[in-house]
Amino acid sequence: MKSHQQPMRSVMDILCLCMILMQACREQKAGRGYIGRVNTTMSGRQCQKWTSNTPHIPMPKYTDDSFPDGSRAAAENYCRNPDKSWASEEGLWCYTMDPDVRWEPCDVPECGQSQYVAQIEIWLKSNPAVSIKSTRGVH
Repeated sequence: MKSHQQPMRSVMDILCLCMILMQACREQKAGRGYIGRVNTTMSGRQCQKWTSNTPHIPMPKYTDDSFPDGSRAAAENYCRNPDKSWASEEGLWCYTMDPDVRWEPCDVPECGQSQYVAQIEIWLKSNPAVSIKSTRGVH
């Protein structure tokens, strides 16, 4: 009798799913722990690398320990909120590559919003052998 086991998933498949989850949402309104890969602002401007001084010089208070990634280099040019005292509605932001616009907020929804759920469902439908049980109660 043949077994109808689901194919083994590779570590890369699991990491890819995690990347989708990280990109999809931020845990808190301020986004302090967000380590996703969104790197454009709400208006579509490309983010500047946190280690770069061009076209804008970052504030010196944003040191490596200000980033959830562990360093400015690891944060690359992704949207972050390294300012512990800034908890506005926008939360995540970046310096832009536009010399005329120093910084802008990024559009990363809070977890639990409809965009988050839709992105997970799309991924699961395209990979039917994967099953996930939510411990978070996302609706």
